[in-house]
Amino acid sequence: MTRNQEKEVRSKLTKWLAGKTPDRSILESRVSGWVDYFRDIPSPVTCLAACSWLCSGAVVLPEDMPKVEQAVKVARLNRVDPLRYGRPMDIIETFAAAEVKEHPIDPDSVPTLHLNRKFDSGLAIYDVDESQESRENMRRIINTHFGKESSPWCLLQGDGNGNLTEDSAACWERYSAYPKQVAFVCGRLAAFSADMDIKDMPWWDLDENAVIPSEENRTWWDRMDDCSDTIVYAGKIKGDQTGIRVKMEFDASTGILRSFDDHTLSRLGRLGLSTEETETLRRTCDIMFLSQAGPIPLSCRGGDVFVGDRKMPLGQAMHELKKNPKFIDSLVPAQHKPAGRQPFRYPDKPYKAHGQTIR
Repeated sequence: MTRNQEKEVRSKLTKWLAGKTPDRSILESRVSGWVDYFRDIPSPVTCLAACSWLCSGAVVLPEDMPKVEQAVKVARLNRVDPLRYGRPMDIIETFAAAEVKEHPIDPDSVPTLHLNRKFDSGLAIYDVDESQESRENMRRIINTHFGKESSPWCLLQGDGNGNLTEDSAACWERYSAYPKQVAFVCGRLAAFSADMDIKDMPWWDLDENAVIPSEENRTWWDRMDDCSDTIVYAGKIKGDQTGIRVKMEFDASTGILRSFDDHTLSRLGRLGLSTEETETLRRTCDIMFLSQAGPIPLSCRGGDVFVGDRKMPLGQAMHELKKNPKFIDSLVPAQHKPAGRQPFRYPDKPYKAHGQTIR
């Protein structure tokens, strides 16, 4: 690092660590320890990117360092500034993720995965064996679902050719606070659940507000390596010809879809939907995935819409909705229609939808 770069790194680290170090007498020594760590990184760009992503919470070091190095390399090959991106997976998924030609592995065919629970929404959660064979099977699943270049989780870090790295084995052992699990949505890989034992957690995560990892409060890591207590999945809607990727957030214990992101809905401009039609679609999607939410008996399983005994792909329903906002109402059997049109009601149990808590 140059002197100016070291000054920038020290400034970022001081701001980050100041809130995590009540004792000011040891703040400087901790900052200096991190500066020494970054000083050993040969590439100044990699150093600055790693520091920025560490301070923003996008990566955990040192286990995520291979991912940082891969992202910087991909950014250099594509002539983009890595510091413009909020996390390394944004770069890798944008520029390095090649089209997967292999058929995605069916989780039910993997002997080291054991079905724990499955929901009508399409969400399925499997227990993962603690073995080397299990690690290799999970890496093969990532290769066929995300691609060989993709390595969202450090404990299953790949070398770019679809093989596990040596460092990933140590991460696998360290992330052992509770039995590992993996989630699939409609048969597609969505998220992985694992966390460090408290004795292995870094000191900056051990404050009075820290949540002790346990099976009751699992952490789920999605494809972009973001963590949450819910299962986040981004994928295409079955039957939709527009190619729109939908981001959905599932409750891990009930399997209910808790939110359908506004950003995805805003991209539905490709369908030519008006503001009113988009709002109708938002309401419709909520009803589809929350069959208990209102008077219209709709549900969605495996990407298909079910209205009584009738079934159609969600994408087809969206196209029909574009032409006729009242299309959904026309599907409802007469015996299920209320005498007077009742206003749409959300379920009594609060849930998060579109960035707000609906009650």
